Amino acid sequence: QEEVDLIRKHCNGTYDQKLRENQFMTMTGGGSGYWLNGCPNYSPGNTSKNMNYTCPAVPVAPGGYKFSILGMLYGSMINSAHNESYGGYGAEGLYDYQVPHWRDLAQYKSLVMTSTLDITNVGENTTVRSAWVEWRNGTTVNFTNISDTTNLAGTKLHFVSPGSGEDEIVLKFAPYYSTGKYERDVAAVKEEFGIPCQYPDHCPTCLDYCVRDITGYEGGFQSKALGREIKKLGNGGLSTLPTQHASKSSFYPNATSTPKSTKEELMSLGGAPKLEVTEVRPVKIFLRKHGGCTGRPASPAAADMSGKNTWPNAPADCPDWFKASTHDGSKWLSEGRGTDVKNEWMIDCEAGDLRCYLVDVHLDLAYLNGTRSVLGDITNDAGSDKYGWGKGTFFMYDPEIGTGDAVGGFGDEIQGSGDLPCPASGCLYPGSDSPAPAPAPAPAP
Repeated sequence: QEEVDLIRKHCNGTYDQKLRENQFMTMTGGGSGYWLNGCPNYSPGNTSKNMNYTCPAVPVAPGGYKFSILGMLYGSMINSAHNESYGGYGAEGLYDYQVPHWRDLAQYKSLVMTSTLDITNVGENTTVRSAWVEWRNGTTVNFTNISDTTNLAGTKLHFVSPGSGEDEIVLKFAPYYSTGKYERDVAAVKEEFGIPCQYPDHCPTCLDYCVRDITGYEGGFQSKALGREIKKLGNGGLSTLPTQHASKSSFYPNATSTPKSTKEELMSLGGAPKLEVTEVRPVKIFLRKHGGCTGRPASPAAADMSGKNTWPNAPADCPDWFKASTHDGSKWLSEGRGTDVKNEWMIDCEAGDLRCYLVDVHLDLAYLNGTRSVLGDITNDAGSDKYGWGKGTFFMYDPEIGTGDAVGGFGDEIQGSGDLPCPASGCLYPGSDSPAPAPAPAPAP
């Protein structure tokens, strides 16, 4: 199973902010979840341990957004390369709609996250717009001249409608991602929540029953703010609980307890997955033109929650979630909850230049010699006394989006294998990873 959680941090006001840890809200198996800290800011050679569990600060200007991504890979039958823990169950025990999605990660060299980038409506006059890529050396290349084999890691993407009066939008791709492994204290999960954690019938939305906050009491952007009715674990070391939160003191039982919990201690409280970074690697990012995803029929042709058999001859770039039906096939799964925001509005892409694109983010599951990376070296959590989520690997990636100058510099330089602290098995990337195109085409207007 893969979980991906997105946390948006928006910098308001008139002065720059410094961000360290990001707070992720994630459900992690057993019906329980956490607000937890994660650091996507490390550079090659950094680990949580050798940085004393201190996350480097990165600047964010007013108008900037940090879209931090946390992904976790875990399961009872996810990696056949771990023979001692792999049951080889095949698709046995899976529902029919789950079978098409089952994968053995030992057969894959990379994990690819694909997102849709829709710039069709940039600017008031949507027939006049420009989009280009900028490298750290100042080279710029129009979208229409970008190959789908050009690595865009460490670059900035610019979008603007000349003459519209609207701000330029900038999307920055960080050059690296952070990874690590975890093994959870299942007994602590059982003690804190019960397995599975169950909400009472009268309060299905009360987060406190099955969610815990383990981000600490740092304040500002460095931990989850006080005021939410979610129980904080760990000792806060505060002299007193602020008056405005006194009425909710039951959610902060150890706010004034000492000694104050360290950042490392907080990471695994309540059986949470400890997001300890042990490897930082270059990411690879590619941009390709979307083939379009329009004309979905009014209803599915078959009941299929995998989306494989619901739309005959569907456009190749339509995502499976958009093609999936409800369990009985009576309607599209994306319409199942009756939202006011139609899902078609989020995926109604047409083919053509400067319209929709697919952004493929590649994360290594293996090095060139076949040795598994940290992310790809997953131990199966299998056995009669296991739940499938007690062990796993994770990654964190931290792109940024904003208007004009709100998006900061380019971050660390992309380094080649000679510069990266690689394991004895070797690095995946030989030489420079994202060279700027040369000679440079004429800059975009």
